[in-house]
Amino acid sequence: MPPLEQQLELLPPPPPLPGEIPAELIFDDAPLEPLLYGGAPVPPTPANALELWRLNLDRSPACARAIATTVAKNPGELAAPDRPVAEACLRAALAAEPPLDPLQLARCHAGLAELLKAGGHPDEVEHCCREAFQLLEAAAGLAHDDTQAAGLTLVRLLRETDREEQADRLSIRLRAAMLGDGADEFDLLEHRQLALEMFQAAQYAEAVALYRRLVGRAFELPSTWCHLARVHLMTDDIAGVRAAVAQAVCHQAGAPAYVVCRIHFLQALLHSLAGEPWTEPLRQIKTVLAQSYAHMDWIMQPVLDRWQPQLPPATHDLLAKVAAALADDSQLPELEALDAWKNLVADTPAEPLPAADSTEDVPF
Repeated sequence: MPPLEQQLELLPPPPPLPGEIPAELIFDDAPLEPLLYGGAPVPPTPANALELWRLNLDRSPACARAIATTVAKNPGELAAPDRPVAEACLRAALAAEPPLDPLQLARCHAGLAELLKAGGHPDEVEHCCREAFQLLEAAAGLAHDDTQAAGLTLVRLLRETDREEQADRLSIRLRAAMLGDGADEFDLLEHRQLALEMFQAAQYAEAVALYRRLVGRAFELPSTWCHLARVHLMTDDIAGVRAAVAQAVCHQAGAPAYVVCRIHFLQALLHSLAGEPWTEPLRQIKTVLAQSYAHMDWIMQPVLDRWQPQLPPATHDLLAKVAAALADDSQLPELEALDAWKNLVADTPAEPLPAADSTEDVPF
């Protein structure tokens, strides 16, 4: 067998590289130097290209785009003297013709926002953050890592400027995009927690969609139908409330006491809004409250506030006290002090909840 050197000489030459290397491409050899001298590798820096721009040796759009891309990825790596030059390059890249592609534009907006933070330009910082987020969402989708990062930057900015409601709504959108497929219980619990936050943030359509997904997974159906009824109450969808409560009744066998109490409460509220006798469900609650696990955190005050004009004051007051006691057993003494509650007779076992007309789930 011939020596290795001769074997290598017999090998065919490697294929040529496709295309030509653009003459205007900016190379930065800073990352190579540590490798040549045995040091640890470092990320690319825009130092050489910035120097070309600063000395007016290359003001081409290609140079500006090269600087913009690198600066946008690592704006914190820039030395103070380089920042004005980098800002000029980013602005030039944003105004370049032909325009950059959406992802490049988004990175340039994000980098410019970072550079402007130290300069006291809050309005322009927010504009750049929003542009970056919207471009990334349209080009890559809300679940993409870059979109999530841009969105979280915007959330932080909103919180820093005391716009908590806007920040919460955007944060919920970002988290919803990253939800799992509901394949395991952990995913489903995360769905339910996010749906609750949507309810609290008045994102009712989004909350309904998540609760319906939970119903589709048959996740804790009596409780989930009660949650869905609560959202429908906030959107004046009484037909939806009645359908959800009926489904909760259909699936209530084996439900914990606190869920049974919620079903009775929703029935009482529906009956009172319709001008029908409504105290029987409260009598059932009074009996169930003697059982274990009859209390669980439950946010109903926004619903009662929403429907207060349609409820007699005494009815509203009693229902508010009942809802508070169902959420927290420490509120039970205040409920028991009410004459209206004392007058409810609860000395017989709670009867089974009446069955709904159909056991089929409400179509979505």
